[in-house]
Amino acid sequence: MIFKTGSNPDGADALCNDGGEIVERMTSAASSFNEAGALGILSERRQQDCRRVLRALLELVRAVSGMHLPERWNPLVGNVMQACDEASKCPKTNLDTARMYVLNIYLEAKDTVNEFSAIIKAQEEGEEECLFTNDENDGEAMLPMEKECIEAALAVIQSSCTCMRLVADTMSVPTPQRGDASFESSSMKEDNVQNVEEWAQNVLQKVSSLGSAGQDVGMCLYTPIDGAELAEALETVRSCAGDLLGCVQQRRLRQIEERLGIVTSKFHERLQVALKHAVSIHNR
Repeated sequence: MIFKTGSNPDGADALCNDGGEIVERMTSAASSFNEAGALGILSERRQQDCRRVLRALLELVRAVSGMHLPERWNPLVGNVMQACDEASKCPKTNLDTARMYVLNIYLEAKDTVNEFSAIIKAQEEGEEECLFTNDENDGEAMLPMEKECIEAALAVIQSSCTCMRLVADTMSVPTPQRGDASFESSSMKEDNVQNVEEWAQNVLQKVSSLGSAGQDVGMCLYTPIDGAELAEALETVRSCAGDLLGCVQQRRLRQIEERLGIVTSKFHERLQVALKHAVSIHNR
């Protein structure tokens, strides 16, 4: 429509009117997401997408109504198309949105592990300016026992990432339906009062708590390490991970049960090692 309009005033008016109708429909749709049963994060994401499209469309309509040369419309058309493309990638269901949210926190936790692992590797390779520093601490050279403690704590964060990944995979498993072999053993049946979407909303809170706890552990790893503070942070991770793994167990999915046992065992094994190192540093 844009390129057929050219510099024709009547065509420009028609295009602006069509743009106004699109705005009204999108605004109405955005305001009804919550009423349609969308989780808060899904509703927020879709509203952001709508606003992005509307802003791009507004700029284009302004250019057309101002009778600017069509050559100036090209980048504005591109902006509208890009905004629409991004909106089309928005998850379509509450469960898909929850899974995306979990994976985002998972990646943030992985970044923490990668950051400290890179510092340890740099020190092992003899780089001179390899200090654990942050905005509040100028940092001190890492002692051998601190290096062991940091590696053990990072292993706990890595296990937390594995817990999050397990949750994300659990969300990708279809809910057992009546007639399925796994239906009778599942606590998330289609006619259960606590359905999968309610379960996912609960999981999101616990994943967020575990992600924050992992970040707190990371902040304790800057030298000099306070063993008591690190031990407290690790205990918080233990509590948050336990709550999260309990949510996974709640679904009782046969595809997940074996992995759940392995992940739980490995997490507690690594946690005990990290706590032992933290206590050793505290008592030095």
